[in-house]
Amino acid sequence: MESYKLKAQLKKRSGFTVRPVAGYLSPRDFLAGLAFRVFNCTQYIRHSTDPLYTPEPFQCYFFTIEFGLCKQDGQLRAYGAGLLSSIGELRHALSEKACVKTFDPKTTCFQECIITAFQDVYFVSESFEEAKEKMREFAKTIKRPFSVYYNPYTQSVDLLKDTRSIENVVQDLRSDLTTVCDALGKMNTYMGI
Repeated sequence: MESYKLKAQLKKRSGFTVRPVAGYLSPRDFLAGLAFRVFNCTQYIRHSTDPLYTPEPFQCYFFTIEFGLCKQDGQLRAYGAGLLSSIGELRHALSEKACVKTFDPKTTCFQECIITAFQDVYFVSESFEEAKEKMREFAKTIKRPFSVYYNPYTQSVDLLKDTRSIENVVQDLRSDLTTVCDALGKMNTYMGI
């Protein structure tokens, strides 16, 4: 029952669901899950006698979601699943011995991922918002003849490759804005503003 409550809370706060898996998935399956807001996760924590890590396909992913550091109230904190599941690497990453650099996708994506020892370098963001904004800006530099849009209603990724697909997104946004404006109007009326 406690597991169900945690899953419901995760879904409510992030829109993600957790799907237990027995082990390594192909990069395509793993990233496809993320695209549909499903986080595939093993059900164990690595034992200290076998702390090695299986690499994920994208370097920026590796140094954020797996081995990411972030500041909270000025203090260095770990949020990466790879760090949180390995007490030895977690201690190393937060120690004075670790090389910690500012997260910048343009340079982070070229950093070598090490799977047989602790990382040579870790990357830190001032906040999750800053990391997300840097990734959005970095994604804009990727040359491709289309854009993508996550549709939360269908839980699918839509290609924005022509005027019709873009018009559909604009129509959905207009509908959402109408709902928000209506709610604000009702709040103002109720509060006498």
